[in-house]
Amino acid sequence: MPVVAEGNCLGRLDEARLLQTLLANAEAWNHNVVEFMERPFPEVAEDTPLLRLAELLGGDQAVMVRRADASLAILTKADLIFTLLKAERGNQGR
Repeated sequence: MPVVAEGNCLGRLDEARLLQTLLANAEAWNHNVVEFMERPFPEVAEDTPLLRLAELLGGDQAVMVRRADASLAILTKADLIFTLLKAERGNQGR
């Protein structure tokens, strides 16, 4: 999951790793989330071509999409698959 502050993705948390750490070390609950962060997801513009998105999502679970209004959105592999499926079904109706 992304860690976002002031409109920027600072990093990400691996939920499984975080859970394992919290269960193994009661003191971990007193630490700042920054201590558990990993590198941020790649960031792309909202007009990034589908092939580039697919390429990035081949190595990452998600990408952060910078919208024209400067806000951030997250795009996962599942989101991209759903969008492609929806587009394909729309093309079949023609």
